Amino acid sequence: MVLDNFRKINITLNKANQHILEPQITKVGDVNGRELVVQLIDGGVIKDQTGVVLKLNWQHANGNQGAETFSPLDAKQGLFSVYYPENMLFRGTVTANISINENGKITNSLNFQIAVKGDVFDGSAVEVDGILFTLKDLKDQLDERDGNLASLENRQSSVENQFSTLQQEMTGKDVISAPEIIAARGGEPTLSARLDKDHQEVTAQLVETTSDLQTITVVGEKDTLIVDASNAVNGDATNVAMKKDSYVVTENLYPLAEPIVMTGRGSITQLNHNNRYFDIFDPRHSGGVLTKLNPSYDSANLDKFKTALATAKGGGAKVKVTFVGDSLTQGGHRKDDNFFWVEQLKNKLVERYGDYFTFYNRGWAGRVISSLNNVISTPINAPFEADWVTSSGTKTWLQYIADTSPDLIISAFGMNEQDADVYVDLANGRTALKGITSNPDIVWVTTPICTINTEAVNNGTFFGRYPTNEFPNTAGIVTRLFAQRMGDGVIDVNRNTSIAMLGLDPYQYRMDRWAGQYRKTDNQFTAPVGAITGGTSVALNIAVRNNQTITTNRLFRNSSVEFTPTGTLDNVRIWFRRDTSSDSYTMIQLNNGHIKIYGRRIESLSIGEIGSWIGDCRNKRVRIDVIGTIIKVYVDGSEILSYKNNLTSQFLSPITFQAMSPTTDSMLNNVIINGDYYKKYLPRISANEAFNVNYGDGGNGLNHPNTRGELEFYSQPLDEFISDI
Repeated sequence: MVLDNFRKINITLNKANQHILEPQITKVGDVNGRELVVQLIDGGVIKDQTGVVLKLNWQHANGNQGAETFSPLDAKQGLFSVYYPENMLFRGTVTANISINENGKITNSLNFQIAVKGDVFDGSAVEVDGILFTLKDLKDQLDERDGNLASLENRQSSVENQFSTLQQEMTGKDVISAPEIIAARGGEPTLSARLDKDHQEVTAQLVETTSDLQTITVVGEKDTLIVDASNAVNGDATNVAMKKDSYVVTENLYPLAEPIVMTGRGSITQLNHNNRYFDIFDPRHSGGVLTKLNPSYDSANLDKFKTALATAKGGGAKVKVTFVGDSLTQGGHRKDDNFFWVEQLKNKLVERYGDYFTFYNRGWAGRVISSLNNVISTPINAPFEADWVTSSGTKTWLQYIADTSPDLIISAFGMNEQDADVYVDLANGRTALKGITSNPDIVWVTTPICTINTEAVNNGTFFGRYPTNEFPNTAGIVTRLFAQRMGDGVIDVNRNTSIAMLGLDPYQYRMDRWAGQYRKTDNQFTAPVGAITGGTSVALNIAVRNNQTITTNRLFRNSSVEFTPTGTLDNVRIWFRRDTSSDSYTMIQLNNGHIKIYGRRIESLSIGEIGSWIGDCRNKRVRIDVIGTIIKVYVDGSEILSYKNNLTSQFLSPITFQAMSPTTDSMLNNVIINGDYYKKYLPRISANEAFNVNYGDGGNGLNHPNTRGELEFYSQPLDEFISDI
């Protein structure tokens, strides 16, 4: 039977602002089974649309999204078709629109809904490494393991019954020399020894099977630490040592929500108060453990906002939401469309809660959060909005923000940072915003990372090259950590951009050997002649003296350095995450009689000593971990220093070794460096597609995303924010 017309869904588009009133319906499992046919009409007239390109842009409520290109059915009649993709066909609601590209001019239809209905196969499966897992799959695995348990228990019961029978049969007989007993002993000196051996084997197999069950985790509301296939520890456990020569760095994560980091083998999943998984990536994972990514929104109480919303719903004043930020917030690069992230958030709030909001855009292009007290003397406005500067050169930016009496401030800075030392500015800026009379709640939006095209230029400004392209990225990371510490909400566009454009999740990584014994060292360091010896198949040694520096040629954000120091230690310094244009760094200093940690004190926001240990570490094994927000130092395996609030220094930089002695070499022997290895995904969009104006309106090819980039970078985090309020 030919079902060409049976499977078709027909839509006629006459105008860009036409509402598609009826939700489109498909079902789970309709792979290549539902064909969406669109007829493009120009003001009621059918015209030849040859050369026009249509795309179905969609985003599922579960976070899946994509852009599917239509095939022309009859371009002269304006007919195009597309099949719904497989990764869209999960039960739930899909928000979609149709983009029309005519000779580079892109027009987007209004959003419409596609309802994916459940079926016998209900779409609840999760695809992991190309394999679909459902609750039934997990139940089947549990049933199979339960069967294994029962089989092993039956075996033990059988052996015990055999022993009981033999006892009864041998009563009153010569049980020592009976042939049956000799055979039953199985080579053991006594029958009891044979039974004890069998019991131990069965018990070991039961334990092994029970350990396997830890890979399927049922999570309740309490914080739980699950160690995969080795141990299961519940509660606020720290520094859990696993089997297989593994080392775990973990702390009580709430409210900082720092990533758990593991070096060695095994896997671990942490659940925190917000019911969010922190999964440690291991390439040997085969999909047996079902986890989800950290969300790109971290929740906060938002009590002021919620109270104002309840008042508005009760007939009182509307909720006042004020957007504050740089050009990405002001929107000078945007036209009046719904892809602009500020407009996206406005629409999502109204769609979710109703028309109970008054919005103010107080974005100012080219500024940073430390500019809040700058006086404004020129007109400023968002796209298609009136100028909000009411006096010439007499009021500050902060005063204009305060004039809106906000209940909620959406703060989005970072793109214009020119060094890595942003934490102090964030702290001072938050104090200023919270000092507004209305005492608003604050939700921070992290900046998208810049493109990494080293040839990109923007009228001579600094985006596109390291280290200046890393400053906004560092600002995004530090903003998240700062906001989490303060209990504010975070819409983490920075993280989502990294996943979408680079295919790398900054919160999922493991530590891999980068240099040291059995690792090639050619061209891995920049160093004076003779400063580095060994490597490849023997120990790597580093000699430092006279303020000379040995620098890795790889950049690290998370790293672990091990070595055995010998000789004289005269202020041997090891620098991590160092931005040479600002006071942003983590530094470990070793002397004959002490080890010290230097960095920014989180309590006073000043640079200085943040930890010290008195003792001689020479001829002992030293390990330094700078991972996430934690700094730890170990001597011969014992932890001697720990600093948990390294929130300020997150800059991507080389590791540098330096010593101050002018005459004596300070020797670091058998040096091993472990670096972060990020979980990789298939990028959803290239930097060119996200920022170039040829792929969507509003892009500048460098640091302002176009319409497609804004959809890819902002939509998912904004949806998570809306659903979490």
